[in-house]
Amino acid sequence: EADQIRLLRLRRGKPSKYMRCELQPAVIGSSECPRYTAMSYCWGDPTATRVILLNGKRHKVTESVHDLLSSLLSKSIGWIWIDAICINQNDNDEKSLQIGAMGRIYTNARRVRVWLGNEADGSHFA
Repeated sequence: EADQIRLLRLRRGKPSKYMRCELQPAVIGSSECPRYTAMSYCWGDPTATRVILLNGKRHKVTESVHDLLSSLLSKSIGWIWIDAICINQNDNDEKSLQIGAMGRIYTNARRVRVWLGNEADGSHFA
C-alpha cells in the first residue's frame, strides 16, 4: 500500500557492539501515525558498510547512514524516516511504491533534516 511506510527509532540503553534500532509500520496521514522527522542525506560509498541491530537482527547500512544515526544518538529526535532503512532495498516493487510516495512522506513529516556528513576540515565554520 502506497501510504504504508516504516519508521525508525534509535534505542537508547547500555552501550553494545551495535547501534540498536526499532522499525515500526505506519500509515502516512493517519491519526495513529507517529510524528516523525524525514532525513535527507548523502548516500556515500555503497560498499562501505557497518552493522546495526534492527528489531534485534543484524542489518547492514552504509557508513554514511551509520554516521548519520550516530549523530542523532544524543538528540531526542523520536521517530525518523530514512529511505535506506525504511524502504526494503531488496524489494523492487516496494521501492517503486515508496519512491512514488516520497512527496507525501516528506510533506507529512513534522520536520525534514538534511545531513551532509560528519564535520571535517573546518566545516563547522560554514
